[in-house]
Amino acid sequence: CLTIARDPKVALSAGRNCKTLKLNSDLELELNLSLLLPSLMIVREKVVGISETMKVPFQWNSAESRFDLAPVSVGLTKDHILVSKKVANELLKIVPSDSHFFVIGNLKIWNGNMTVDSVKDFLASKNRNKNFQKQAAAVLIQMPINNNDQLTTENALILETSSINQAQLDNISQVFESSFGEVFIRPVCSKTLVISRSKELLQKVQNVCDRKSPSILDRSELNASTLSAQENTMSFFADIGKWMSSKIESGYLSKAKKNKLAATIPEELLKSQKLLEQLPKYLVRGTAKDQNILLK
Repeated sequence: CLTIARDPKVALSAGRNCKTLKLNSDLELELNLSLLLPSLMIVREKVVGISETMKVPFQWNSAESRFDLAPVSVGLTKDHILVSKKVANELLKIVPSDSHFFVIGNLKIWNGNMTVDSVKDFLASKNRNKNFQKQAAAVLIQMPINNNDQLTTENALILETSSINQAQLDNISQVFESSFGEVFIRPVCSKTLVISRSKELLQKVQNVCDRKSPSILDRSELNASTLSAQENTMSFFADIGKWMSSKIESGYLSKAKKNKLAATIPEELLKSQKLLEQLPKYLVRGTAKDQNILLK
């Protein structure tokens, strides 16, 4: 077992957890969703019903010298609220084209009043299914945001909803606020809510809604419109190369600001970024069966 990390404590902790594994694929990526998206842990655990750990298997394609994504199984809790339906193109139209990750879940939504107390009571309840009457889609996006010569990775949750007033917005904001910081909410494209800790990310989604910036549907190589062609429970997109490329840029800009250097990426790092961005991109979808979602 070999662990690699910039932080010695992280490397030590990872090494302690080494154990004998039996892999059914050539490469397996295990994700801890609570660590990857900590601010949305309560949504994943108590509302949607997705298990904490997600394993992503890959098979080596020797003909094209690349790893191909194998079917991914995502575990669901007994009282999950995911359903199968088509993804509306209107929703895909407001996902920014430079998102390096997004997941769309079709789910049953709560039919109660959106107040702080009622939502908290609902989250604490052990019998939630009886309150779900409607169906909607929720999109979680992750993308790099450049703010004051600093590049950070930010998340946003996009929700389909009906018309909503300011009082309801204030209540929703209080529900999502936590020790992770202030949460901002903006209604876009009339019947969609965007929730994020980043005002810059909210503005990016607004720009796509106003057609000032391209959406994920404008990236023809992804063929994202196929997500609305047939019913599915969950859709998943990952641009691994773009994500790794953003980490190079983030690291350099952080060092440049600390050492008072020019905020211009050196040519050798630009070449590295271009190479990384040639890595495969993955767009998959799946349906729920037997308390699992099989993504292909």
